[in-house]
Amino acid sequence: VAIQILEKDEELDPEDIILGVRPWKVLEAKLYSPTEFVVRRSKTLGEFLSDLTTRFGGILQAAEETGEAKETENAQPQDCLQVVTVPGVGPPLSLKRCETLKWAESRLSTSSPEALAKPLSEFKELRDGVTLVVRSQNAALLARPADEPKGNGKGPSKPEAKPSSMSSLLRKATDERGAAGPKRPTPMVKEHALSIRVAHPE
Repeated sequence: VAIQILEKDEELDPEDIILGVRPWKVLEAKLYSPTEFVVRRSKTLGEFLSDLTTRFGGILQAAEETGEAKETENAQPQDCLQVVTVPGVGPPLSLKRCETLKWAESRLSTSSPEALAKPLSEFKELRDGVTLVVRSQNAALLARPADEPKGNGKGPSKPEAKPSSMSSLLRKATDERGAAGPKRPTPMVKEHALSIRVAHPE
């Protein structure tokens, strides 16, 4: 049993959802402790994301922090929060597990006007007690490793050999027998008969 002492009285409506939000600073490899966040189901996704940005906007990347060339004021893409739910089953939440969460499939990180206008009641993944992880979109792009060819570090890896068919194996065996030269005939061995004579037959 856990008891929380509040600074003031709070009254929850049956339509309210209590969530745990964990900000993740990707570039600093820092995952913060859960923060209780109460939201009403009737709010739209756009309003919900706006509330999250107001509360956790400190993890967003400023334009000068991205290191990209800034030719005009609008040249730098505007940063925003990415939001994903944490499955209720699995190992404890860690930095390594944060990387494996389904960020690309999350319906909570969208810019679609149709999706942003939907109420939170239509997002079944948002329910009481769910933990959310929020991160900076630009920080995630900067932290993404470059694609590298797979290998063992000793040069380019050889392509994996495909399994041969039965006909190719038979053909290979025939060619190897032909390359070994004609088979020498086995010399004939003359058979010797064995006869037994009885000296004193009775």
